[in-house]
Amino acid sequence: INPIVWAQRMWQHAPRMEAAMHRQGIAWPQLNARDMANLVAYAQSLGGRVQPEHHLDLASSSRGERLFTAKRCSACHPVGGSRRGVGPNFLTVRFPRTLAGMATLMWNHSPQMVAMMERRHIPKEEITPQEMADILSYLFALRYRDPPGDPIRGEQTFEARRCPLCHVAREGVEGGEVGPDLSRLEELTITRITHAIWNHGPKMIYKMHDYGFPWPILHGSELRDIVAYLRGGEGSPVGGTTKDTKSAKGKRER
Repeated sequence: INPIVWAQRMWQHAPRMEAAMHRQGIAWPQLNARDMANLVAYAQSLGGRVQPEHHLDLASSSRGERLFTAKRCSACHPVGGSRRGVGPNFLTVRFPRTLAGMATLMWNHSPQMVAMMERRHIPKEEITPQEMADILSYLFALRYRDPPGDPIRGEQTFEARRCPLCHVAREGVEGGEVGPDLSRLEELTITRITHAIWNHGPKMIYKMHDYGFPWPILHGSELRDIVAYLRGGEGSPVGGTTKDTKSAKGKRER
């Protein structure tokens, strides 16, 4: 058994466990992350046959984000901004750093979660081990997410750094054809942009030398703002072709 399957089974069976403890007059035990890790290690030491659900695919934070809404987790736990809910806002709460810590958090608060769901008439959704892995991947990924950028500032930065010389940013807005058409990229993220810059940086540098200007420097939130603009946020109107783009096209034609 692994910590993810352990957390999933606790979620599935916690109401029955609580009812059985209540009948026997046993208080719900509070655990810490070390307790949970030791319990998982003890269960693993018992051996037994490995179940198919113990073998999980690589977790997906994007699937986890969709499941977080579909399984009604977001009904109690807001994510982002200053929104408040009956449960912690997962962008502001201090998160455990291990799977055992996450399982411990779920265990310790299970009675309160179940009671709150009953009061709010929220059905307790079944969650498979793979779904639990995806949800936990999403929650762990939240701590690394940047706040959203400003698409209007992003458009201004995109123009100021002469990105339209080589790239089309938005459908209907003219740009260069040297680099990829950014309007056609799916799931555009800062990570994907960084990956592309790393792989194609040398070619970009040589092309900038051809055009006669240095590598542009980005500051603060400018990369986030550019990504917000490229992802379709409403920026300020940009019409026609920029002077630099026309000049670059002329150089290519010559």
